[in-house]
Amino acid sequence: MRYLMRPLPEADGVKPPSRYARIRDALGLEPNTPSRDFSDDELEHAFQKAVDGGVENISELRLALTAEVNNYINRCVASGDKVHHRILKKMKFRFKHGYDICSVEDAIGCVKDTGSQSWSEFVTHYPEASTVVIELEFKEAVMASFGWTPLVNYSGKSDDELLATAIDTFRANQFTTMNQLGIEYSSLISNVRSRGLVDRLYDALGLEKPFEWQGMSLDDLIAVVRRNAHTSFSNWHNESSGSYKYAASRDWVREVGKALGWGDYKGLNGYSYASLPETIVANLLHMAKYDFANHPRITHFSGYGGGQPFGDFLLEGDLWVEVWAYRTDETPAGIFERYPEVRRHKEGAYAANGMRLCGIEGGLFYRKQTIDGTSYAAGLSSFVRHACQRLSDENYAIEYTADLLSAVRNSIVDQSESAMIER
Repeated sequence: MRYLMRPLPEADGVKPPSRYARIRDALGLEPNTPSRDFSDDELEHAFQKAVDGGVENISELRLALTAEVNNYINRCVASGDKVHHRILKKMKFRFKHGYDICSVEDAIGCVKDTGSQSWSEFVTHYPEASTVVIELEFKEAVMASFGWTPLVNYSGKSDDELLATAIDTFRANQFTTMNQLGIEYSSLISNVRSRGLVDRLYDALGLEKPFEWQGMSLDDLIAVVRRNAHTSFSNWHNESSGSYKYAASRDWVREVGKALGWGDYKGLNGYSYASLPETIVANLLHMAKYDFANHPRITHFSGYGGGQPFGDFLLEGDLWVEVWAYRTDETPAGIFERYPEVRRHKEGAYAANGMRLCGIEGGLFYRKQTIDGTSYAAGLSSFVRHACQRLSDENYAIEYTADLLSAVRNSIVDQSESAMIER
């Protein structure tokens, strides 16, 4: 097969079809995926859509592309053109790969290949490569080669001076979390940690100290997760990965979710969701054959409290979709007490960044509501009708019919005993 796919010499600048293509055509066989050529602009558009959907490396990118696009890439690679690498380089998309660094020259070449404009940029986007450079003690030579100024040396400061510097830096940058300080001033926070001054810094800034999870009982962990008002497995993992990983190491994740009343539902696309309303919307999009990303990372703004925000869906790389559990004028109790504040923050941030948002009232599945002047009874039929209307308003038409309602009901009926499914 490798011989058949090997590219043939060009004649007068024209690339002939491979032996494989000639034999396939001579036998009258259909290719597995219809062959179609794509321009660089079309590929860049497809790649950008995948990147906006949250892919972080080439493997995830290829999985996110259509069969036609992947077929074209495979044919290009077989003919000697790594077209996806070329387009990604043009887009300045950084993808992970191995680094073979044995000398200062290797290290300098590696940094040059990445196109990094500073040491901090290199460390941020290529942590594996930068770790190798540091461990081999090539950092100073690399920085000198590019004329980069070394980071501030905090080792000469006393403990009080170091704390004062950290406090002033935190406030001058209007940071709200210690994580933000660590990302922008890694050397400073590293010195603070090495001297055991972290607790003093937290106290001086009035920040809540992080928990030491090791040794915590299941009951105590449940109490902490409830106090932090996490609303689902994904929300818990995104906002407190340390406690989530500790729970996972003890096989307690499902126990915590059960104690807090979280669901774990599977959509028609095989993806798991934390609520029935979210699962229903995913199934509607799946049945309508729209391309959408699940829980895409949002890079345009910070989450409520400074954490990493995620959307519920990103539809066709164009429309952000949120399935809200409560409206902003509702007053939920317990773990959802702060939900209206979180929603207000997120809606405002979407608008401020010019991001198209389709908000769907997930609470309608459980509670009767008046939306845009229309009164809805609680239950599946009202919620599906409302979701179809909201998506159609954003030019992603889904027609509400009795057959659609029946198909949605069948997709979730075995996963819950909720009486709202039959309404």
